[in-house]
Amino acid sequence: MPDEGTSGKGILLDTSILIEILRGNATVQSRLDRLLDEGFTLATSAVCVAELYAGMRVGEEERTSRLFRLLDCLPLSGEIAKVAGDLRVSCAKEGRTHTLVDLMIAATALHAGYLVATENKRDFGIPGLSIAAIS
Repeated sequence: MPDEGTSGKGILLDTSILIEILRGNATVQSRLDRLLDEGFTLATSAVCVAELYAGMRVGEEERTSRLFRLLDCLPLSGEIAKVAGDLRVSCAKEGRTHTLVDLMIAATALHAGYLVATENKRDFGIPGLSIAAIS
């Protein structure tokens, strides 16, 4: 099911996918269930956790907390932050701009050898990063 490369048996779910799960998107949930059946580990990054909590509405706390209890949370480290900074410089040299948040998520996935699942593939057009088709 992952459509670009096979970086490993882990998939980092970015904020856009987490939102689809919380909205009850049955297509996304079905595909994630299939990935779990295929032996993939599903995770998110500490950056995505912060993004989701920052945009959470009243009444969404319990459902959001339950979701995060089901996923591994990959931490942000100094090493990963350096990779994100290096990616920003190299992408800028090629005329491509990415937000530092997206680069931190990408660097986390690269560090772990994980694919990234996202609704915003254009945000993650980063050399060496593989994208998993989820929706």
